[in-house]
This record gives sequence, C-alpha cells and structure tokens, in this order.
Amino acid sequence: TVGMSIPVFTVPLSYIILNESLSEKQFFSFGFFVLGGILLSAKFSKGKVVMLGGIALAILAGFLFALYYTIMKYLYLPESISFFDIFMFVQVGGFLGALSLLVLKRNRKTIFHISKNIQRKTTSLFVPDKILAALAAALLSYAISIKGSVVAIINALQAVQYVFVLLLAIILSKKLPSLYNEHMGKDIIIQKIIATAFIGIGLFLLAV
Repeated sequence: TVGMSIPVFTVPLSYIILNESLSEKQFFSFGFFVLGGILLSAKFSKGKVVMLGGIALAILAGFLFALYYTIMKYLYLPESISFFDIFMFVQVGGFLGALSLLVLKRNRKTIFHISKNIQRKTTSLFVPDKILAALAAALLSYAISIKGSVVAIINALQAVQYVFVLLLAIILSKKLPSLYNEHMGKDIIIQKIIATAFIGIGLFLLAV
C-alpha cells in the first residue's frame, strides 16, 4: 500500500512543486507500473480484496514519501550544487530526525530493548543489510538527481522491486522453509504472472 501510494501522490505533487508532467507514453507506462505493483502486493479472499489494518496510516506514509522525493528533486535542480552536497545534507537531516525519536522515554526503552529471541547468528546480517539499504538509497537519490529524470516515473519503477522480492521469496522458501513460507496456489500464480506482465509492459513502453 505504501509502495503504490508513493507514485500516485508523486504525480500531482511533482506537477505543483516542479511543474513536471508526464508525456502520453510515460502516463501509460506509469499506469502499468502501478497496476502491476497493486496486483503483486494485493491479497484476495473469496474474490474480494483483503484490506489490511493500518491502511490509512500506510496511505499517509506513502504521501509523506512522495513529498520527500519531490522536494529532493527540487533540491537537485540548481546545477551549482553537487549531488554529494545535497545527498549528505538530506542524510544528516534524516539522522537528526531519527535522533528526535529518543526524546520520549518510552521510545528509548523500546529502541534499546534487546529481545532474548534474537539469535547471535542473525545479528551478523544486520550490517550487510544496512549497507545494501544505504546503497539502494544512494542509487535512488542519484537517479532522481539526473537532469531530465521524471520523479513520478522513478517512483513507479520501484514496482520492479516487488518482482525481485517475489522471486527471492520463492527461491528462499525452498532453501529456508522455516523462515520463508510463500503460499503459491494456482490463483496466486496467475495473479503474479499478470502483475509481472504489466510491469514488463511498463518497462517496454519506457524503453521504446
């Protein structure tokens, strides 16, 4: 829900803040990305879409992410400022924002509480995981900073990550069934194939 809300909100925000609009081909490509992402992430039960708890907060989070990416694109517009300067400025702001969570005592108690259920061997994956996340954030920021890039399309392209998540989950469910349990019935497989096809059409429209 968060992932699909971001590009939907980015379109009007980028038009208002950046005066950025989609061409006809980009609009159709954007639509296929959004449809594909919705199908990949949606859950159906007895022919109806299952609404998860916290849907309103998820949509609000999507709006805030869209506003964040749009403002980031605005910061990259002046050619006199380098990508590295803006990127570090944004990261410092994020760090200070994270520190503000420690102001409340209950937050500090929750954040610094170490669960006894955490195994030592899993903690070794924490640092590589954060390195990959930082690399992904840097690449996304660089893509947004490129002159002529359309922030709405970049956000919509993130639907491709759901395809990779699906493939990795299927592979890991075979290797580590105790950790990954993907239920892949006939209906779900058809749903995922259609979703992946939509995303493929979106990529094709951008490439031609």
